[in-house]
Amino acid sequence: MIVAVCCHLLLAISQTNDALVAPLLRLKDNSCHVEEAEKILRQHSKFAELVILYEKKEMHKKGWLQSRTSFSSDQSFNKQLTLP
Repeated sequence: MIVAVCCHLLLAISQTNDALVAPLLRLKDNSCHVEEAEKILRQHSKFAELVILYEKKEMHKKGWLQSRTSFSSDQSFNKQLTLP
């Protein structure tokens, strides 16, 4: 039950107040179901928050891969790295 509430809360917050998504995921007793939370975060392009989710769930390798993918596909980030 707590898992479902956490996922519904994540969905509601991601649709109404983006600034609260990361703090929700950083909670010590974060009970979000990983697969459901992944789906919600990806739908809203919350890739930094997805990395936080992986870190809190001790899925460090998946978090590292996600952050690597997010930065490599971020066009604005890539333009900053391009030499003039």
